[in-house]
Amino acid sequence: MTRLFAKSIIAGCLVILFSGCASREDVLELVDECRFPTTGKEAPSWICPPHVDHLPNIEWAVGAANPSVASYGFRERVAVHNASLKLLAQMRIQLSAQLTRDESLQEEDKLELSKRLDKQLSIEFSNGAISGIKLNRALQDDAGHLWALVGISSGDFTLAKEKILQQVYQMPEMPGFGHVKPGLAPEPEQERNSELNQPSIPKAVR
Repeated sequence: MTRLFAKSIIAGCLVILFSGCASREDVLELVDECRFPTTGKEAPSWICPPHVDHLPNIEWAVGAANPSVASYGFRERVAVHNASLKLLAQMRIQLSAQLTRDESLQEEDKLELSKRLDKQLSIEFSNGAISGIKLNRALQDDAGHLWALVGISSGDFTLAKEKILQQVYQMPEMPGFGHVKPGLAPEPEQERNSELNQPSIPKAVR
């Protein structure tokens, strides 16, 4: 029951564009001069923008967890979850733009595929099917907020997008639409660049 409840919460977050369940303090990227929103102290350079200098070709995101009596490990998992939702939001934006640019689709087709996309992203994320997202580092600020940097190689990110797009096109027709027929997804690229052979993202010390 707990597992099912957790999956329903995740699905709910994704349905509202991956933002509704993020920490209210997870807004560091909007703060001037890269400072923690509560204390005003300067944040480390890896937080804004999310990055690690010696690890190129990685998609990065930072998530946060609010102060609480929960253990460090639990709050770290919450921060990682929030950061992962940001990566999924990036993926959705890119896939939506790809569908919008497809001149072979009618507007009603694009609407149906957009609905399918939200559903499939929710399924993939809640089932843990999007592999390669890893924690790189985390820290707790003076106000007790815990910040986590996660990343996924650009190659794994691209593969995940292609897999989801294929599944979106092949999903059963949705009630009220039916314009897009299964099996019309574009063929995935057959050749990959060196990004697929990148080493795993190392987890740095806290």
